[in-house]
Amino acid sequence: MNIAKRINDVQELQALIDRSEKVACIILGHESCPVFFEELPIDELIRCAQEANLEVQINIPVVFEEYLDSFKIEVTRLLKAYPGIKLILNDWGMVYFIRESFPDVKVTAGLGISFSYLECPWYHHIVEEEFEMYHDIIQTHNFDSTNMLDLLKEYNIDEIIMSDLRTLSASYERIAKSGISILINKNVSIVAISRACHILRILGKSEEKGQGCSKYCSNRTVLRTTHYYDMAMSVHDRVSEETKIMQPEMYYYANVLLAKNPVELSHGNHENFRLIIDDVRY
Repeated sequence: MNIAKRINDVQELQALIDRSEKVACIILGHESCPVFFEELPIDELIRCAQEANLEVQINIPVVFEEYLDSFKIEVTRLLKAYPGIKLILNDWGMVYFIRESFPDVKVTAGLGISFSYLECPWYHHIVEEEFEMYHDIIQTHNFDSTNMLDLLKEYNIDEIIMSDLRTLSASYERIAKSGISILINKNVSIVAISRACHILRILGKSEEKGQGCSKYCSNRTVLRTTHYYDMAMSVHDRVSEETKIMQPEMYYYANVLLAKNPVELSHGNHENFRLIIDDVRY
């Protein structure tokens, strides 16, 4: 099985190359933080990987309005300067822009638009009040339907990044049979994406946004659930031990909240996967 590494540091990438690790692909960028992406030495990373004959895919973050024009320019530059790269897109606006501007370019759907409720550590709470007939639907992947797969193909998406969950095995099989390749993200899932950077807010460094702030992302900021807000009583109370067990430690990477996969891994059922992504940033 081919392995991909998610790396955003030139020294780490060069060290991987020097060790002659059996890696087929390097994934650069960030799912949701434009500032993190802008601070990357993206051209140096691409050249380093391509000189080692590695496939390169680049995560283009969710593009909020204030960054839209600059990222349209950037993705156009990247595709023209490096024809061999592939873009991972995390919002539908950028998917539409690439399809209209580069109708022959194939892209990958990233974790900004590829998800399942199963990736949420408290998904049991989400589904417990739903009718039983809806449980199976809720516990599939959001692209696991004929209409969605047709839409992906219409917009030149030929690969999807998905989390590695045993309970999605049926979705893997159906998506792979449709002709769309699957890249599996090992070990972690995205729980939430936001506009604001929680790391800067927690550290009291909001004024440093865009001024080398990506350095704080290398220090994992852990989030533990200790209290909940009781709206009926207007008080904060401690969560139960049962709830603590259900909700694992989570951590921030800029404006993305991550968690260890909340259910069992697929344990090597890899026949439907083109690449397994080893996320070394965590």
